[in-house]
Formats: sequence, C-alpha cells, structure tokens
Amino acid sequence: MRYPPRYPEFSQDKPINWKKLLKWMLILIGLSLFVTNVISSNSKVENKYFILISSIFIPIFISSFLFLIYLFLKTLNNHNNNLFKKQFDDDNKKWWLYHSASIPIKDAIIIGSLGENQHKWHQVLKIRPVSPLPIIEDGQERIPCSALIGNKKNREEMMAKLLADHFINGEENNIDNIKIDNIYWKGSQSSLNKFIEHLKSHHILPPLKTIFIDSVNTLDTIIDNYYLHYKAKYYNLVGGSNIFDDINTGRLAETGFLWTIFPNKDAYYLHRCEVSNNENTNELASQIMKYSGIENSPEVNISIDTQASYSFLSTQLYSADNIVQDYFGNSSCSSPFLAISFSVLHCMNNDISSCGWISGYYNNQYIAGVIHKDENQ
Repeated sequence: MRYPPRYPEFSQDKPINWKKLLKWMLILIGLSLFVTNVISSNSKVENKYFILISSIFIPIFISSFLFLIYLFLKTLNNHNNNLFKKQFDDDNKKWWLYHSASIPIKDAIIIGSLGENQHKWHQVLKIRPVSPLPIIEDGQERIPCSALIGNKKNREEMMAKLLADHFINGEENNIDNIKIDNIYWKGSQSSLNKFIEHLKSHHILPPLKTIFIDSVNTLDTIIDNYYLHYKAKYYNLVGGSNIFDDINTGRLAETGFLWTIFPNKDAYYLHRCEVSNNENTNELASQIMKYSGIENSPEVNISIDTQASYSFLSTQLYSADNIVQDYFGNSSCSSPFLAISFSVLHCMNNDISSCGWISGYYNNQYIAGVIHKDENQ
C-alpha cells in the first residue's frame, strides 16, 4: 500500500507571557538599582539622582532591545514555518490528486468458464450459474473455456481472436471511425499479433504503440499514459488472457478480458488500486474510497477471491455476498484485471453507479479498487 507523504511536526507558536517578561524586567531594574546604590554609597558621585534614574532606564532599554530581537526571530521562524506548511499542503494535495486519477472504461468483455455469451456474464450475481467442472492437465487443475479448442498456444490465440470479434461487434456502428492509440496486452506476442491481425481484417488500423502487462503495476502506467499522451477520439485497449499465467497450487480458470478506454457519458471511471502487504485493511479501504471521491460505501462490492473478500469483511468493501471465485479460479497475475473487467461489465448492465472490486494476487497479497460512474467528469 502506498502512503501519503508524511512531514515533520512543527512546534506550536506559544503566546508571549507578558507577566513573565514584566517580572524579569522588574528583577533586572531591582538588581541595577541595588548595584548602583552600592557603588554610589562607597564613592563620591556628584549627580547621584541622574545615576539612579539611568539605572532604571538602561535596564528597560536593554530589555526592550532584547525583546525586539526575540520578537524578530519569533516572527521570522513563524514565517518560515508557514511557508513550509503551505509547501507541504501543496505537495500533499498534489499527491492525492495524482493518486486519484482515473480512466474512463467505455466497455468491457469477459470470455471464460461460462463461455463467450456476454449475457451470461451480466447475470452471474443474479442467477448464479453452476461453474463447469475442472479438468486435470499436466497435474494442474484447469477450468476450460468452452469456446476454445486445441493446445495451450492455439487456445490463447483463439482467445485473442474472440476478444477482437466481440470488440468489433460492439463497435459495428462506429467501425469506420475507430482509431487505436495503444494496446496493453496480457499474453504472448503471437496472441497480440493475432488480435491486431483480426482488427486489421476489419479495416481497423493497428495501434500506434503496444505495451505488455507484466504485473498490476501496469495499471498505474495505463492511467499515467492516458493523461500524458491523451489523443482525442483515440481508443486505448487493455486485454489479454490468463492462459499462460503461473499458478503453483489451485485451479486456473481460462479467462480472457478486454476493456475499451474512451470517455463518454456511460463510461465507468477506474481509479488506482492498492495492494495489501499485511496492512490494516480498513486503512487501505479508506484510502481507496478517498481516491474515488465517493462519500458513501460503493453500491456493490465484488470479489473474485474468497480469502481476499474475508480480509475486507469489516471495511467499506464488504463483499461476502458477491464472491465469484468459482468462475475465475485461484489468483494469478491477471486476477486484478479480471476483477476490474467483470465489475465494469456487471455494473454497466445492471445500472449500478459504483462498485468496489477485490482480488487476490501473488504471495497471498490482496488487491482492491473502486470504479464508479460520473457523468460530470
């Protein structure tokens, strides 16, 4: 989990204790009078009254001079502290502004254990279809995608083609205007080539850039690049599959995903996620909520990992009623992207305004984030 900047505490400006200052001034005058009286009584001084009066005003003058120096230093210190505080406040606001950035997801596609029929995926939380039985291949449990055939390499390329088909069908009314700035891909080069090749066969120009997704940190790259290299009327696509993900123990459910990043009134805004490394999950959930700017808890929370859901039971991301691990298998590198895709797909087709999403990750880590619809953005 990332933490906001923490700055040193400044000591509070204490008010001037006028009684104390007056007391010390009277003590200084008294000492001055005493010393003057002792000296003048043991020597012949012509103008004793002048000396006595001077012994009163000189301490007052010295005390006033020292007090002015103290007041100047105090004012200077307060001024410097105020400058530092203002700078720290500005830095803190910039940190929150940067981490609260979001990207608009216009559409999402899921292909996996329930096949490629998107209507089935829309209704998962309502009708709870029975998940397919796993098979064992090379000693590894796997829930196959019914839409795929062949060996692992062929299946990944077939998944890429299916994702391209669904994207094209969803954009059939706008097919001639599609321009793609970037594709972020989770998978092999051959599957990416198959995806781009299928787009080109429908006269969609290849992307200007491609970046491979290697971890959940790529999500930050996607958000940053959206603002750094924004091009009006250009799409950004985030897609791929988990077919080649490493999973030492547990069950892998073959799943492909695709998001279309493009601003429109129906888009759902995806904010940065946070990774739990044994931190307090309440603190993590609060920080995620602050990123999103949502005042209340999300309308619904979805988890694709049972243990991850349990760790957030006492937070605003309570999702025990909406765990869909049976359809997505155990956690892998792709799990956060699958969780986001399913959450967006579910919200878009069930008129839900905000959603928290939770998934597992490597080394028993948990990841959470928020999406929401904001027509004012």
